[in-house]
Amino acid sequence: MSTSPALRLRHLGCAGLLLQLPGGRCIAVDPPSDPGPEASLVLSWNEAERLEGTAVALRSGRSPELLARPELLDWAAHRGAVNASRFPAELCGLRIEAQSYRPIPYATAYEAMLKSRSGLLDPLRAARRLVARARLPSSPPQVLRFTLPDGRRLLHLNCSLHRWTPQDWLEQLAADWGGAELVLASWDTDQADEFMARIGHFAPGRLIVADLVNDVRRELDLPVQSYTPTADRLQAQGLSTLVLASGTALRFEGDH
Repeated sequence: MSTSPALRLRHLGCAGLLLQLPGGRCIAVDPPSDPGPEASLVLSWNEAERLEGTAVALRSGRSPELLARPELLDWAAHRGAVNASRFPAELCGLRIEAQSYRPIPYATAYEAMLKSRSGLLDPLRAARRLVARARLPSSPPQVLRFTLPDGRRLLHLNCSLHRWTPQDWLEQLAADWGGAELVLASWDTDQADEFMARIGHFAPGRLIVADLVNDVRRELDLPVQSYTPTADRLQAQGLSTLVLASGTALRFEGDH
């Protein structure tokens, strides 16, 4: 039996991820900057930072292969030519499926206080973000499942596990998509304990804790969190856990 690189996962900054596949194909998920002409694109949400790389690619005159919900495909079509597909679809030999989830409230009491302080420190930046947010298409965030050609699965839970996650949604998704060989997930500020209480439902073969929120929070002068202590706690509970920080990469081997 021999092993060969099955998947390389790079963190592009903000919530952006790059799946690099054997043969040179790659899929950029929510890229915050132009991932290059060789990448196919997948959008999981309507946040400005998650759309920026796609917008740059369209402004360059390219017609990228794009997979997203209909609202985001319409947004992209108004900015340039795209080779568009809706979920579920085949992309670069992978089957990609999506399920909507309920995000954390935009401003809990604690976050509202922090964001108000940030706005007072830089009112022009706050005004620009409010205007940009108003122009974004309405589209719910997605959990994504990637099925590789060898049958292994990567489940991208995004930031779906938090205090307000509906229990029936959690149980149904875990029943349908649990047991993936690779599970990638993140959590919003102050939601680490809630994440730990819920991730076990998915019985991940290996858990990848990705920092999907700190880059934006730094730009807004908001407090950031360290993911490593929680990852250590997850490891101590028996979950094989790796941390994927912004700007880093992980490689996963496949047995053949």
